[in-house]
Amino acid sequence: MSKTQTSTARNIIQSLGGLTATARAMGYPVTTVQGWQDRGSIPVVHWYKLIDEAAKVGIVLTVEDCIPQPIKEETD
Repeated sequence: MSKTQTSTARNIIQSLGGLTATARAMGYPVTTVQGWQDRGSIPVVHWYKLIDEAAKVGIVLTVEDCIPQPIKEETD
């Protein structure tokens, strides 16, 4: 049996320099960004701002990058 989880938010946050850097760029509390990371997805209402902020620091981020992607964990 496999367990499905998403790592989309974690990957995006890490590419932007981590929780604090992402929160600072977005103008949100770190706890907000940490919630996204913990849930594994970023709410759609924040995608375009996130894409704009990423572009300001030379990171190419698209809407498709923000869509949560399932990752299957193998179990015995």
